[in-house]
Amino acid sequence: MLTLINTQKKCKLHNGGEIYLANVSGKILSSLELAGFDQLFTFFDDIVTAVGKF
Repeated sequence: MLTLINTQKKCKLHNGGEIYLANVSGKILSSLELAGFDQLFTFFDDIVTAVGKF
């Protein structure tokens, strides 16, 4: 998880980018939300929707 956080920071700092997480299973998504990671990452139900945000 630390790798994802550091990569997200670098993306935002250097090119204003963002990491999108797609197709995350329900239990994992619930755990990530409970830990507050929904404040750091954008989650999508599927890859097509995530790619459509670019």
